[in-house]
Amino acid sequence: MPSPSETQERHARADSARGHRSRVAFRILAWLFVGCVLVQVLIAGLAIFDTPLRWSWHENFVHFFEYLPLILLVLAFTGRMPHRVRWLSFGAFALIGLQYAFIGMARDWNMPVIAALHPVNALLIFWVALFLARSARPA
Repeated sequence: MPSPSETQERHARADSARGHRSRVAFRILAWLFVGCVLVQVLIAGLAIFDTPLRWSWHENFVHFFEYLPLILLVLAFTGRMPHRVRWLSFGAFALIGLQYAFIGMARDWNMPVIAALHPVNALLIFWVALFLARSARPA
């Protein structure tokens, strides 16, 4: 029968391995998030400069990655990442929610000024996504 210290040591190694896997998954998904934000901006550019038919792509592509920040949040906790990474993971999700709010308010209230905040907020989302990806360096 293993001693209590051996059992604790085994649990610590398992926690460490789990944390490492979480940090690796976080890094991969964070860079995927950055790429998705860039593709989303590209699609918006195509809708503006090529054909407005691309707006449906822009509206639908976000559904592919809108929940990635929540997955990043879970991985940030299981990977024991710094608090700022946890907060910014949640913040990225909130910023995506604001994207919907800006468009919805602009349509409902007929205020294009609010819609103009949509691309500004996209810049914030990109900045946060890039920060998250860069902060996920291997331990």
